[in-house]
Amino acid sequence: MSEAQYATSTIVIWYDTSRSDTTWAGAFAHELGHAVSYVHFSNDQMNDWNAKRGLASWRWVPGTPNDFSVGEGDFAEAFMSYLIGHQVRSVGGPLSAADSAWIAAHTPF
Repeated sequence: MSEAQYATSTIVIWYDTSRSDTTWAGAFAHELGHAVSYVHFSNDQMNDWNAKRGLASWRWVPGTPNDFSVGEGDFAEAFMSYLIGHQVRSVGGPLSAADSAWIAAHTPF
């Protein structure tokens, strides 16, 4: 998939009324993180994020366990933590002050 295809992708979020508001806020902030990275990040910024978080790949592809194991999912989790303070579930580990500063410098948030 090309960058242009990612930039025009649609992210659908299903609102499950049986989930708590806290869970819903985390899911929404995570998906917003995906949207922000698709719109605002260059390849160099994606590579920079991967390097600072110790990740080898940016894109999730079918067959990998989940998006928490690659840069795009790690960023979405970190962005969620940055926005609302939830614990990061990705392999990149907890959000550091340096990670928060990077997000602030590279996103409109």
